Amino acid sequence: MIDRRQMSGIPVHPRRTSRVEIRLMVMALILALLALLPAVAGAQEVVRLSVEEAVVHALRGSEAVQVAEAVVLRARGGRYEARSGFFPRLNGSVGYTRTLSSEYEALQGAPVDSSGGSPFDGLNDLPFGQENRYDIGLEARQTVFAGGRVVARSRVAEAGVRSAEIGLASARAEQELEVRESYWDAVLADRLVSIAEASLAQAEATLAQVRASAGVGESAEFDVLRAQVARDNQRPQVIQRRADRDLAHMRLKQLLNVALDEQLELTSELPVRVNDIARSKGSSEGIVEPVVEADTGSSHRAAVRQAAELVTVRENQRRAARAERLPVIDLTTQWGRVAYPKQGVPAWDEMRSNWTVGVQMRLPILTGGAQRGAELKAQADVMEARARLEQTRELAALDARSALERLESAEAAWQASVGTVEQAERAYRIAEIRFREGLSTQVELSDARLMLQQAEMNRAIAARDVEVAGTVIRLLPDLPLAR
Repeated sequence: MIDRRQMSGIPVHPRRTSRVEIRLMVMALILALLALLPAVAGAQEVVRLSVEEAVVHALRGSEAVQVAEAVVLRARGGRYEARSGFFPRLNGSVGYTRTLSSEYEALQGAPVDSSGGSPFDGLNDLPFGQENRYDIGLEARQTVFAGGRVVARSRVAEAGVRSAEIGLASARAEQELEVRESYWDAVLADRLVSIAEASLAQAEATLAQVRASAGVGESAEFDVLRAQVARDNQRPQVIQRRADRDLAHMRLKQLLNVALDEQLELTSELPVRVNDIARSKGSSEGIVEPVVEADTGSSHRAAVRQAAELVTVRENQRRAARAERLPVIDLTTQWGRVAYPKQGVPAWDEMRSNWTVGVQMRLPILTGGAQRGAELKAQADVMEARARLEQTRELAALDARSALERLESAEAAWQASVGTVEQAERAYRIAEIRFREGLSTQVELSDARLMLQQAEMNRAIAARDVEVAGTVIRLLPDLPLAR
């Protein structure tokens, strides 16, 4: 439409936006942003992790592993302290002494002899009673003979470091097993939820079919009630499986140091078919092969190795206790410079030198029975450590055999579940067709559905058990006992 002012030649200026309109536009923009805030705040970052990534993530932030690393660091510090006995020790000192009162003050007022001097004038240059004293010194000490104390303590420290390193490896293995077990528990919980939801969907479909048949007079009211009860019985199972899944995910998040309100997506899956587990084990026939060729010998278990290191510690502590009967011989030397200025800080050339070299021997003569008591306690510690080593070896052999039995049982359960699931699936398809064609009852269809659900659950549980048992065998040398 043409403006009349333009036709008449009157210039037309664009209309300016008023302040009220600007304020309204700003307020509308603010309201739009406020409306988007809940959606932005509600959007959660999805944490996607495979089982290997979960292990790496957990080991990086594990408090148990950090504690074990601190134990190793402390043991290495003790090794430095024990080895220091082999090397000389050098100490330096700088000191200043101000004398406020001295017994030699009376010498300052001694009478003057006939020659005009005092017989005690020379004492003014000696350190007796001087007000100011400056000392600079060095002291060195080297142990020449210690009766085996230093060697025994060094061996004790070395065994302590090895034991701490074994403990660190054990802590890492235990953390890895716990994470893998929790990961597969969460995956299993997800799988069980899927099975329960699928069974509920099948029950819903059966109920809808029965209601449709009842609407045209082909099914009785009793069949509708039976189908409805079967559907309702599935709902509590779905609710329970979802609760178990939430708990499993929260446990895994705790191990991974992930916030509980974050969403966790697990990318690794349990094998559900014959070809799945065959592919994971490298077999083309679908037979479960041993997961790894792990060393299950009792002498290589972490607990046994730590017990052996404890025997080494106790034996060397006994040697150190016996060595207390022998003398300790040290070579010592002291060097220093001293000055007694009347005032101010003395110059280097105003100071006098002192240098001594000596040999010191310390020998216990009478201990009142303390030495004998220490030796008896050390001997008892050795006997106890050796007995515990043998006990730990027996427990390690039993524990390794139990782990192998659990793996064989899990593999056998998996093998049995594979064929059962295939048969249950076929039986349910046949029952569904028979029920749809009116050749069977709803009871037969419900039984077939329950058998399929149980078979799928058994297969998922068996797959989880195979994964966990295989992990135990692989980590067995570093795992603690009683797994």
